[in-house]
Amino acid sequence: GGAVDFDTPLATAEIFDFDTGLWNSAGSMKDARMDHSTVQLKSGEVYVTGGFGLNPVDSIEVYRPGGGGWSTAESIVSNLKLKIPALFVLQRMSH
Repeated sequence: GGAVDFDTPLATAEIFDFDTGLWNSAGSMKDARMDHSTVQLKSGEVYVTGGFGLNPVDSIEVYRPGGGGWSTAESIVSNLKLKIPALFVLQRMSH
């Protein structure tokens, strides 16, 4: 995720490896997005929530390292259509 020239959202993702100091490709998410929230759990899973593509993005995508790749999690409430802090979303998903 991110943007090219501040107006073209990206679906591609990279993960930083602190051991090597290098960025590694993490493949592509289903939805291109920018201005999203991201959080990494102790398990290594990375949750990406909200943001904007051509329109507001209400999906949650999960990256599972070790070959798991990207998958879509339960959608953010569809009528909210705004970026929600990742912590709130993860807290809500755990109930």
